[in-house]
Amino acid sequence: MKPRPFIHDRRAFTRVALKGTTILRSGSFLLRGRIANLSRSGVCTNTRTTAPERLLGAQVEIMIRLDAGDSSWLACKGRLVRIGATSMAVTLEHTPSGFDRLLDEMHAVADRND
Repeated sequence: MKPRPFIHDRRAFTRVALKGTTILRSGSFLLRGRIANLSRSGVCTNTRTTAPERLLGAQVEIMIRLDAGDSSWLACKGRLVRIGATSMAVTLEHTPSGFDRLLDEMHAVADRND
């Protein structure tokens, strides 16, 4: 049997599928979505409409609220790195204090439920 080649995963942090809401803002443009997955470095969101192509690469503000745990809005800043017909991905550049701890707790819950 031939050894499998090493596949480099470009993601530095584990993603977890969480339920929650996002609101992306760039200037006067707003887009609501539902979290598909979330990590310390980014969020992928499902949307009902397509974000304008002109926002690709733009600095954005994104508010995140998880359905479980702390239900407060988390104000984050990042860059819109992918736009799909009904999805978008944001690389998170600035997150509030406690964000990493909250994700660690959500990861622990997800691991217990597997």
